Amino acid sequence: MPRVVIVHGYGASPNANWFPWLAETLKEREIACDVPNMPDSVSPKREAWLAHLRATIGEDPSDTILVGHSLGCIAILRYLEALSSGVRACGAILVAGFDGPVGYPDVDAFAEPPIDHAKVRASVREGFLVAHSETDPVVPLARGEALREHLDARFLRISDGEHLNMGSRGDFTFPELVEEIERMFSSARA
Repeated sequence: MPRVVIVHGYGASPNANWFPWLAETLKEREIACDVPNMPDSVSPKREAWLAHLRATIGEDPSDTILVGHSLGCIAILRYLEALSSGVRACGAILVAGFDGPVGYPDVDAFAEPPIDHAKVRASVREGFLVAHSETDPVVPLARGEALREHLDARFLRISDGEHLNMGSRGDFTFPELVEEIERMFSSARA
């Protein structure tokens, strides 16, 4: 059964931002959706987050699309990087994400050592979408563009979305993500 796992970012929770809206919208379309409460989001530890993701996703991510926001993106990259050879998720959507240090010590600990982008690319079947705002004050647009390039990802550039969270979008919806999730699942079934 198709499933989406949404990974929130630093200081957030499953009830923040557009996460509840996306989860409800997907359930209405008969796509299972989990939004795990990542451990200690104000003082995150990479190994604790990865263990939590492994426990949430289980042994077989083949029917799973991973959706991350901010710190959740690099957590997803680390999860994918650690998969055994030949094990692949369906796809990944990275919103306001990054793959290297951004100047916040707790967050930057997720970025060292550098990501093995080739391993990450090989760990998904339907590829990546990177969504980033031109006006992001937390993770500059150049970081999103670099992430797109490193992953050979499709790119969704948003003109005035700040950090693509509840404070910047205001409407708490993100229909572009639903379209991309449906595209990835449709492509996987073809």
